[in-house]
Amino acid sequence: SPEDARRAVSASWQLISASPGLRSIAERWLALVDGGPALAVVSGMEESAVKAPAQLPSPHTMFAAPQTVGGGESKWAKDLEDSCRKSDVYSLYNDGLAAQVAKSWQFDYSALLVISCNAVWIGVDTDHNHAESLADADAIFKVVENLFCVFFTLELFIRFLAFSRKRDCLTNNWFVFDFCLVLSMIAETWVLPYATAGGDLGPIGLFRLLRLLRLTRMVRLMRAVPELVFLIKGMLIAARGVATTMFMLLCLLYIFGIVFVQQLGKSEFCEAGTVYRNGGCEDGEGNASPAPLREFFGSLGQSMLTLLVQGTLVDEAVSVLWVLRDGAFFMF
Repeated sequence: SPEDARRAVSASWQLISASPGLRSIAERWLALVDGGPALAVVSGMEESAVKAPAQLPSPHTMFAAPQTVGGGESKWAKDLEDSCRKSDVYSLYNDGLAAQVAKSWQFDYSALLVISCNAVWIGVDTDHNHAESLADADAIFKVVENLFCVFFTLELFIRFLAFSRKRDCLTNNWFVFDFCLVLSMIAETWVLPYATAGGDLGPIGLFRLLRLLRLTRMVRLMRAVPELVFLIKGMLIAARGVATTMFMLLCLLYIFGIVFVQQLGKSEFCEAGTVYRNGGCEDGEGNASPAPLREFFGSLGQSMLTLLVQGTLVDEAVSVLWVLRDGAFFMF
């Protein structure tokens, strides 16, 4: 219906309007294609001024009738609008100075740069900071940790001030995620080190592991590199097929493991120069060693491990092959 089309275009236009460059390109394209009706939809003119372009087929010939929900509005239009509202956080911002800063590309890329530096610094801190607490660490570690903590706190505070309705910040998953990380960072940098200064941290020492959560900030890099999102989605889609293949291989290992145990698990074969005695192989000097075939296929678990490591991964497979050749050629 025209109302559904209007809602869909308006929702898409909100995403485009977030970038001045995209908005300018879109306006020029709309003016060239069909300036009157198209610009009427995105600029919010009277619905009577909107008419469908003659060259486009009717929506009813292209798609099935849309599923409606309560109130008569189509489900796909409502889902599109809800998705746009949740993903476009800029639509929740006000027009103040904090919102202008939060919307700028300089702010976003500065945050990404500091996140990358913080990930590198965690590695440096792990190798060179051997103090139990930040209060006992060298000055360089104290300064850098406090700088990172100040930056991430200010970044979160600016984004919080940018919301028109402050409670809307709870609807943005990225903001909630960063808020939890900043809380743990403040507790680790400004609270625990000085609350337990000079004493044994005990179980609180485990709280140092929370600094590893800062590495999860690198997930935000995917917003700047969409190709990473495509790769992860592809891995998730392929996960079911890979898991099915692994299950099939495990079943094959289990089946053939049973076969090898039943055939070779009680074998008394010994290499040349030794004889089988008391469950092992002894040489002329009385030195005992395990029977070769029993060592590889004596139990189901050992048999499956041998088939996996030596048979599938081909790690030192020659030792098993020579034993099978000499002691059980029919299983070779």
